[in-house]
This record gives sequence, structure tokens and C-alpha cells, in this order.
Amino acid sequence: MAKPEVITPALKERLPLKSTSLVVNRRDFANKSVIIHMDDSYTLQDIQDDRTLLRVIQKSRDKALNEGDSVELRWHDQIASTQVDYAEGDNATTLWQDANFEVRPVDGGYCYWRRKDNIRMTTALFPTWEAAKQACIRDQAGVRL
Repeated sequence: MAKPEVITPALKERLPLKSTSLVVNRRDFANKSVIIHMDDSYTLQDIQDDRTLLRVIQKSRDKALNEGDSVELRWHDQIASTQVDYAEGDNATTLWQDANFEVRPVDGGYCYWRRKDNIRMTTALFPTWEAAKQACIRDQAGVRL
């Protein structure tokens, strides 16, 4: 009896985002607001999982992302807004936020906070930022601010 062949899916190699895809929208004293025009082959999860996608942008002297910078990621059919939580050298980490809540790393996991008064909205710790985002959307759907 022959063993069945095990086919493993090939990992898709992702090229880094081009620095020309980033437009500095506004510069303030301590931070800036940028827009990154995304190719449809990239997802928000790709950017979170692979920090090296931003390495070309991080090498650009005038476009490199810093902690506290606001980032708007634009695809042809959606827009995601976030804020840079941590940036070092060629890497930058961005997390999800909307008008009222934001997801942040804490204690080796992720949780969500209310933005206006910085209150942690749950004691639960989520394994990924995407899970925290979905929990926030589900749990806070009817909350009046």
C-alpha cells in the first residue's frame, strides 16, 4: 500500500511595499499622517505578520514611519486606519483602530481600549490583533459613547 502524497502549499513570497506607494499627507511637530496605496495582493494581516514588508519605506529618510504616526492603508475597495505602535530600524508595527476603539499589544497578547479615555474594555487576552479586533466589533456594537 502506497503512502498518499502530502502536498504542502507553497509560501507566497511577498515583495516589500515600494516607498512610492506611501504619500505623506501631513507633518506635525512630533508625528505625521501618511497614506499607503496598497496592491490588492496584500492584506492587513500580511502587514501585521511580516514586518519586512515595510523595510523599503523604513529606509526612506523622509517617509520612514515612527511611533505615533497615523497610517491610512487604502485598497481599491476598502480603507484601514491605524497608528504606529512601535518602530525600530527597518521594522514598524501597526495595529487596528477605529473612531472609538483601538487594539494594542499587552502581556504577550492583544486587547482593545476605548480611545477617548484610554480604558481597557475587557480583561480577555486575545492571541492575535485580528481576534481582538473582531471581539471589539462584536462586543461593542451597541455601546453608546
